[in-house]
Amino acid sequence: MDFRVWLKQQMKSQRLSQRELARLSGVAQGAISEVINGKREPSYKFLVAVAESLNVPTNKVLRLAGKLEPTMGEESIVQEIIDITRQLDSETQQELLSYARFKLREKQGLDT
Repeated sequence: MDFRVWLKQQMKSQRLSQRELARLSGVAQGAISEVINGKREPSYKFLVAVAESLNVPTNKVLRLAGKLEPTMGEESIVQEIIDITRQLDSETQQELLSYARFKLREKQGLDT
């Protein structure tokens, strides 16, 4: 997915205007507008600030913006699970861990 499209979707889903994202991230509203409109490439500093303000893992944002190589295959699935898990509250993380352990025991029971 294109970083600009992703950023617009994130802002919409979190109900943030460019002005609000600028306030949260410390990035100038004009810079946000220029990146969204394709008039400027986002800098590393811009991407880190946006990631932190949107509570999204920095490596995900850097990959979307083409600053990091995309992960491939199984590794990308594991990375996505990690990224999603980090965004959950601790109770939900514990539920997810319990489910993963259950699925592993289930698989081990079928494989033996």
